[in-house]
Amino acid sequence: MNTELFIAQRLVKERNYQGLIAQRMSRIAAISIAISTAVMVIALAIVTGFKKEIREKVTGFTAPIQINNLEANASLEISPLNAKKVPIAELLKVDNVKSIHPFTIKPGIIKSQTEIQGVILKGVDKSFDWNFFKSNLVEGQIPNYNSATTSNDVLISKNLASKLKMKLGDKIRTYFVQNPPRQRAFTIVGIYDTKFTEFDSKYVISDLRHTQKLNGWSPNEYAGFDILLKDFNKIDETNNKIQEIAGYKLYSDGSRLRIQSIKETMSNIFDWLNLQDMNALVVLILMLFVAGINMITGILILLLDRVKMIGVLKALGMPAKALRKVFVFLSASIVLKGLLWGNIVGLLICLIQKYTGIIKLEESTYFLASVPISIDILSIIVLNIATFILLGLFMLIPLVLIGRISPAEIIRYE
Repeated sequence: MNTELFIAQRLVKERNYQGLIAQRMSRIAAISIAISTAVMVIALAIVTGFKKEIREKVTGFTAPIQINNLEANASLEISPLNAKKVPIAELLKVDNVKSIHPFTIKPGIIKSQTEIQGVILKGVDKSFDWNFFKSNLVEGQIPNYNSATTSNDVLISKNLASKLKMKLGDKIRTYFVQNPPRQRAFTIVGIYDTKFTEFDSKYVISDLRHTQKLNGWSPNEYAGFDILLKDFNKIDETNNKIQEIAGYKLYSDGSRLRIQSIKETMSNIFDWLNLQDMNALVVLILMLFVAGINMITGILILLLDRVKMIGVLKALGMPAKALRKVFVFLSASIVLKGLLWGNIVGLLICLIQKYTGIIKLEESTYFLASVPISIDILSIIVLNIATFILLGLFMLIPLVLIGRISPAEIIRYE
């Protein structure tokens, strides 16, 4: 029989084993741990959800990795990339590559009866992955570019439609500044709303064959290729592999391919997202500190409340190390109880927010209508293990006092 565990279990089971103050302090310690755990679980879910939502919105417009010509030109009027230069078959063999799609871009100006708005016409073909826009479609339908003839159907944002005072089915005249200047009439067949104003205010999705004709490109020439990934978390590793395959080759015309990840092209957004990790870390440290202080206080009160028992057990020959184990088991029961209730409350709040969106956000500031939640079970398990270990280290601090308790002094005064 494990004597230390037996004594600790008896102390836990006996309802009145503590004095009134000790009872209250042990409850306060458990409640403090529960509140801290709940806050940490919620903070982790919010930060994970926020990063996931923003990342999905950004990669919906600009793929995780793009291939285009390596050139000094920083404008949107870029030189064409011949598809023959891109080893698509070889790139598709890279483990994390999901699919590869060609695209074109063309700056233009949309003029309605009363408004003028500058836009970026992103051209795509029938192989384009529409999942992102389908999930954000608010009116109409996704354009169909499967026809052998060039389609005039376009997808615009709710933001643009509102600015231009246009609706589904309207014709929009788009003007392109080039020599000679040209214009095209498109039909709005779908309206999307990602709530990401930076992109919603300028992107129009069209048939890439329009851009190819406007630029005088052949059917085999594009602005570049979008590379979609199976796992975004492996983007750096995948980008390096693609760079090795296609980024270092020098072609006979002196050109090279430029391989860029979205972390490079949208570094400001991803730096901002990384700051959210720092905010979450600060919250976690503060909560652990609060729980740790309450844990130390609670154990000190327990020790003072059971000082007579400690003295008697020492007089009977129980070593200080064994007595420490008794209070370690007792403290562990408080920690586990706090962790259990903290996880239950934290996950319950997360689920309520996830499925009801009860807590709203200012869309113009956060690009989201409500607080996002993403529950990562593995992260929560790691969080609980780390919390238990750190609180275990905290609880060892007051247990040093057990070695200083003299059984003779205790028994004399009792």
